[in-house]
Amino acid sequence: MSTSASPPAALSVLTFNVWGLKFISKDRTPRIAAIAEFLATHAEPTTTPGTGFDIVCLQECWVQRDFETIREACKDVFPYSRYFHTGALGSGLAILSKFPIISAQALPYSLSGLPLAVIAGDFFVNKAAGSVVVLHPELGEVEIWNTHMHAAGEHGPQTQQAHRMAQAWQLANAIRAAAERGRYVIATGDFNSSPQSLPIAIMRDQGCVLDAWLMTHPESLTAAAPETDEDGILRHGMTCDNYINSYSAGKPLVDEAIRWKGKRLDYIFYRGPDVARRRPLLWSFKGQGKRRQGNGKYHDDKPGQHTVGSHAHDDVRHLEEGPPIAESMQSAPILSCQSCRVVMTDLVPGQTYSYSDHFGVLATFAILSANEANNPLTNPEAPQHRPLPTDYDGTAPLVQIASNEASSGDSGTSRTKQEASSRQTAINAFFHSPTKAETIRNAIDILRAYSGISARNSKFHLRLFGLSIFAAVALSVSSAWQPKSYIQPIWTLLGVAVGALGATMLYVGFVWGRWEANLLREVVAQMELDQAVADLEIEARQ
Repeated sequence: MSTSASPPAALSVLTFNVWGLKFISKDRTPRIAAIAEFLATHAEPTTTPGTGFDIVCLQECWVQRDFETIREACKDVFPYSRYFHTGALGSGLAILSKFPIISAQALPYSLSGLPLAVIAGDFFVNKAAGSVVVLHPELGEVEIWNTHMHAAGEHGPQTQQAHRMAQAWQLANAIRAAAERGRYVIATGDFNSSPQSLPIAIMRDQGCVLDAWLMTHPESLTAAAPETDEDGILRHGMTCDNYINSYSAGKPLVDEAIRWKGKRLDYIFYRGPDVARRRPLLWSFKGQGKRRQGNGKYHDDKPGQHTVGSHAHDDVRHLEEGPPIAESMQSAPILSCQSCRVVMTDLVPGQTYSYSDHFGVLATFAILSANEANNPLTNPEAPQHRPLPTDYDGTAPLVQIASNEASSGDSGTSRTKQEASSRQTAINAFFHSPTKAETIRNAIDILRAYSGISARNSKFHLRLFGLSIFAAVALSVSSAWQPKSYIQPIWTLLGVAVGALGATMLYVGFVWGRWEANLLREVVAQMELDQAVADLEIEARQ
């Protein structure tokens, strides 16, 4: 009998911006058809490592008919899907899954562009994040987030990134909340931010997530600027404004994009749960679950063996009663990124154009068993996983409050709790670092500076409102005194136009000005509270 261990289970996630703006995106209809065919024919893994995908997250799929085209083409390999609706023109976000979706939500960002930035359109689509919770046979509940963030101010003053910082903060807190519910979390999408930007730092430090690309390509942090466009993709993960893309060829680019052979704007982040699964159910493939015996213990089903409530003709997936939380928490799997690469870089077969103006990103995660060899706290060579699963009683706080001394008289229980407590202390030091406090402090400074700019803009628009009212009245009155009769309707039309301008300035200056100011105050207040907590934790460890 062979003693070789079977390879660990895997989970693959693809994120792709399809550039599906109606009337604006070039070659949209044939590209959508090609994307649908690619997803349908490349979803299954091959002998080549890092191929195939279980979850697909799409951005800029603005036309629902395009989503339906993709869903119909992929329904055999991705039987579960969700399209998210926000704003006047929709979010453009969609998720396809091989695993059952048990819940979903859209999270419209509170701050999403300016109402006068009509061409950018972020305000009217109301940029958002969408999430689904899938039931995975190994991990249990996995929350998948898909986002497309505000697209302005990448190369200007950092105050132009204020809305994107607020969006990153909102998404990072949603990710933390999911992890606190015992879920594994994967967050993907077009973040419209460079890896060194504050929005990405907020995602990393506030959301406690890992960047799949950096975990598999750590050298890209210190590597020199690439010499070729191919090098920019392979070594630095550039997904946009790379001249290999037909829609970037010949396009005027900023100096930074020229130097680094593109921009890395698309990401796949991931993290484990704060506690193990709380749901008292075990989702499994038939023949791979755990059965409860008469003595109350659980054992693995053997192939072909039926679980309680199952029948020979049942679907290969089913729900059954799972082990209690204490046992589940001691065996929470480790999610480890094994590969991450830029994909869909070729031209559409038989055509002269690319699949989109972005490339896709594909990450493959290994699902490792929870043992000492896979625990980064006991084995430096183990994969990094933040925050790490703990085998404590399921309610261990991030800040250690109780004494490490166990109250139980049982020596075995006392030793287990002390070991768990020391691991929890190490976890705290791992992701409550001075880096987080500094990130929040910088974000607060920039948001406050932007608040001043916003207030000045609001006053300017209100002044225009006053001038518009005065001009509208003057034009209306003076139209009656024109010597030429044909001038009177012109004056009247000008009065109507100036009145419309005044109404717009009132809306932008007063309604939106107050709206934005209060939302900024709320974000800053939340950040100040988190910064105070982070400072206290740092002080407590010193």
